[in-house]
Amino acid sequence: MLTNLVSIEKLRAGDIQLFERIVNEYHSRIVYFSKEYLGDEEEAREVAQDTFVKLWEKRETLADDSRLDAYLFALAKHFSIMRLRKRKSRKTYEDYLRHQLNTSLNMEALTNPAAQLAFNETDQRIQDLIDSMPKQRRAVFLLSRKEGLKYAEISEKMGISVKTVEGHMGKALKLLRESLKDLVT
Repeated sequence: MLTNLVSIEKLRAGDIQLFERIVNEYHSRIVYFSKEYLGDEEEAREVAQDTFVKLWEKRETLADDSRLDAYLFALAKHFSIMRLRKRKSRKTYEDYLRHQLNTSLNMEALTNPAAQLAFNETDQRIQDLIDSMPKQRRAVFLLSRKEGLKYAEISEKMGISVKTVEGHMGKALKLLRESLKDLVT
């Protein structure tokens, strides 16, 4: 196992061959470890990548007596937890928006012709906003919201990274949130 052979001093000095050996030794273990937190292999692979990037960036600050394996798994845990928090935060906000819109568009009010007209106008406004999105962003948004696909599934279906899917969804939701904020009081 590499841990006994690792020279923290060489790593701090920027020994790229040593770094590559560390990546080769720990990559699959970090992916497996992160997948236990996230339940998604693609995200776990991204966590592994983030972990090794951070190791390289922080290599100069490692102490001589550092336990490399403990440091790597601590980084992986941190990045996994950050992803889980981001997921929860996004879902909570989406649930809040749905609740606010449902409350605002009280079902009894829909029997009122003026309320029905307002509902139809709002529905058309949302559709126009979706139609105004760039083609790939619109496709990502519709696959997520209309077909209920997870980001990893969208990534695979469209042949783009999960990070790109996340970016498109973030921008799509921001557009909708900012454009429709007058509806949510």
